[in-house]
Amino acid sequence: MSSANGFRAQDQRPRTVGDGDWHALTAAQRELLCLEGTVTRHIERLVGEPIDVDVIHQRVRPVGRLGARCLQVDDQSPAIVRRVVAVASVGRQPLFCARTFLRRELLPADFIDRLRATKGGLGVALEACDVRTSRELLWWGRARLPRWAVDRGLSTDGLTRTYRLHHDQPFALVTEWFPLTMR
Repeated sequence: MSSANGFRAQDQRPRTVGDGDWHALTAAQRELLCLEGTVTRHIERLVGEPIDVDVIHQRVRPVGRLGARCLQVDDQSPAIVRRVVAVASVGRQPLFCARTFLRRELLPADFIDRLRATKGGLGVALEACDVRTSRELLWWGRARLPRWAVDRGLSTDGLTRTYRLHHDQPFALVTEWFPLTMR
C-alpha cells in the first residue's frame, strides 16, 4: 500500500517506529524524509560544511526477519551490516545516523573497498562504482535513536525512515535516524 507521501509500506513499519504527524513536521523535515538523492550531500548544504561518515562497525551477519522480508532473501542470508554516524567535518557535531544491510553478491567486486575508503557514505560509493539504483521509500515515523548513536552524541528522540535500494533486485535496506532538533 502506498501512502500519499510516497512511503510504500507505512502500514508494515516495525513496532519500534511510532506514528508521526506529517503535517506537524517542518518543510525541511518532510524534505529530508522523502529525499531521493544522497542524504549526506543534502545535509552538507543545510549545515554549510562537509560531512564525514564515521563507521561504527561493518561486519557480515544474517539479515534477520525484517531484512529478509525487505531484501527478499532467507533470514539467515549473510549481509554486510554497517552502522554509521555522520558528523560535521569542522565542528565534529553528530548530525544523523544510519544502519544498512547490504547484499554483497549483488554489488561490484570492488564496492566494499570503495565504501571503506570514502568519507561520503553509501551514495557516494555507489556513484564511484557507477551503480545505478532506484530508491523505494518504505516507512517513516518517530523513534528512539539507537544506543550506539546516542553514545556518540546524538539526541535520543528523532525521526526515522527506512528505504531499500534496487539494482535489478533489492540489494540494500537502509534505516536513517535524524534528531528532532534537525530543522
